Amino acid sequence: MLSPTRVARWCAVVATVGSLTLAWPSVAADEKPPEKAEKEKHDKDKRDHDKDPAADKDKPAASSAADDLAQTLQQGEAEPVSRVMGQRIVASAVKPYIHGTFAVDWRWGDGELQIPNTLDLRESHVYLGAHILDIAQPEVFFELEKKNQTSEPLNLRYGQVDFKIAGDLLVLRAGLFLVPFGVYNTDLFLRYNAHLPERPEIHRRVVPGSWSEVGAQLRGRWEWSPGRALQYYAYVTNGQAGALTVDRASYDPVYRSLTGAKSAGARVAVQPLDGLVVGLSGYRGALNGVDGGLTLGAADFIYRHGPFSADGEAMYGWRLDPAGPVPEGGFYAAAGYKVASEVEAVASGGGFTVGPTEQESQVDITVGVNIYPLPDRFPTAVLKAAYERDVGTAPGNGVTIMFIIGF
Repeated sequence: MLSPTRVARWCAVVATVGSLTLAWPSVAADEKPPEKAEKEKHDKDKRDHDKDPAADKDKPAASSAADDLAQTLQQGEAEPVSRVMGQRIVASAVKPYIHGTFAVDWRWGDGELQIPNTLDLRESHVYLGAHILDIAQPEVFFELEKKNQTSEPLNLRYGQVDFKIAGDLLVLRAGLFLVPFGVYNTDLFLRYNAHLPERPEIHRRVVPGSWSEVGAQLRGRWEWSPGRALQYYAYVTNGQAGALTVDRASYDPVYRSLTGAKSAGARVAVQPLDGLVVGLSGYRGALNGVDGGLTLGAADFIYRHGPFSADGEAMYGWRLDPAGPVPEGGFYAAAGYKVASEVEAVASGGGFTVGPTEQESQVDITVGVNIYPLPDRFPTAVLKAAYERDVGTAPGNGVTIMFIIGF
């Protein structure tokens, strides 16, 4: 006869065995045959692959913003997307820049250099440009200054683009550019690069101080050994329009030629020694729509060695006049010596012969000093002080104190 205790023990055994028996089918149901498990894994991978947008490259982008972001990330730089007139610009391919010069001065003069005691904003220039994949370089140069009470406060001095056809050996420049005639317009245009605060008289009375024309230009530089190089320039332009006044060559570029007249010119500069550059320039220009209205030739040099520096230029030619060709030309030479890194003594001499109606001859001598407050850290900041004496048909005296900063 079973006692109540033994009955309880058998019930516990039966319950344990039953629970194991019921759990076995569920475990067996989860363990699928190998063939079936492999097939289901393949189907799952395919579904995940179809859901991946990158798996289907031909599928149209969901939005232009997403496409811009994807393209930018593919370039390896997560930069903001840039657009010009709605067109996407590859930001990593364009490296923009901005530079400028600023010059203020005090001047006084009498005689030929007559000017009252005055303060003046001489230059407020801005240069905007960009390097594009080391192939193209567009640049514009604005003058933001008033020459007098009635002049416009904004002038475009040049707007050009360079295309490197064969590196530095062959470059195509097109647009409104500075004419590469003589050393001053080519290499010493920026005032902090020149010895004196004022430009040479020949670059004010014979040719414009900022001589720019519209056209196309081929230029290049070949360096056959360190410190030895050849530079060349050849160009065709629309020429100039304007008049030669008693104060300056008031010529402006012809933006659109109405007569078809063209100017042509060339320049070659050779660096035979380290620090010395010698150049020759020629120009046959259209003036007021007349072919050959201005013909000029020039020889020039630049020399830089240690604390000593010098540059000079001589030009001669003729300008067509109703009464016949009018000869004109001139020269200048300037030198400087740095007695210390902060102080440079400078001097120059020059002269010119020019019309407009009757010949005027002038010789000028200038002495001065340049102060560089930060010669090593910021050499493009300079204070210039100079005294000029003009002798000839119209003598005069002038004093200029100018502060220039290039940035």
